[in-house]
Amino acid sequence: MLALLVGSTLSTVSAAQTNAAQINAAQSADKTTQTVRLFDAVAQHPGPSWQKYEDPLNGSEVNRQQRDSAFIQEQIPKGETFKAWKRLYGVVAQKLPGMPLPEFINQSLTPLVQACGRENFTATVQPLANDYTLIRVVCQNTPNIAVGSGYGEGVGEVGVFWFGKQGDTLVKIYQQWRGNKFTATQATSWPVSRDEVETMTQRLSTAALAPAPRG
Repeated sequence: MLALLVGSTLSTVSAAQTNAAQINAAQSADKTTQTVRLFDAVAQHPGPSWQKYEDPLNGSEVNRQQRDSAFIQEQIPKGETFKAWKRLYGVVAQKLPGMPLPEFINQSLTPLVQACGRENFTATVQPLANDYTLIRVVCQNTPNIAVGSGYGEGVGEVGVFWFGKQGDTLVKIYQQWRGNKFTATQATSWPVSRDEVETMTQRLSTAALAPAPRG
């Protein structure tokens, strides 16, 4: 299992549960998808939870950056700011020859685990087809990071993260919800409803990578 989660509260969804989730996702996921080329890969993925438009970027503020071997596109609802967002959706890709997917997952989630502290962090790992991985995290407080970064004492987060690999390209697709610190065992205190988290868990479980066309 993931090294970074050792010592944290961790559960794993069984294969039977995974199959059931994938069936439900196919039936109920948002039919509007986004497609983007990411180095060796073409990613097809759902939009954020607030998306209700034919234009996948309508209704969102978008920040997109690309360098030689790194890509990031993040979206927040119109009217929010990237400094003080409450809902954030993103796609991150890096071309990293030779890096295994578990190592990429560790590198991606370690900063969040450290900010939360293991006493505040729980995770559910759901293996998917094609060696994709879905991880749902609940961080009830982030006391181990400076206030002013959008995090800090008194700020908690819930997130759903999808991870996959195609060739040398590693991809993370995610939605996060941020708000006041809360009690992890009391879903009514979270900064997002359980229904919205379940919906995005289903939607993200349908994400997929394909080889990018040559040339």
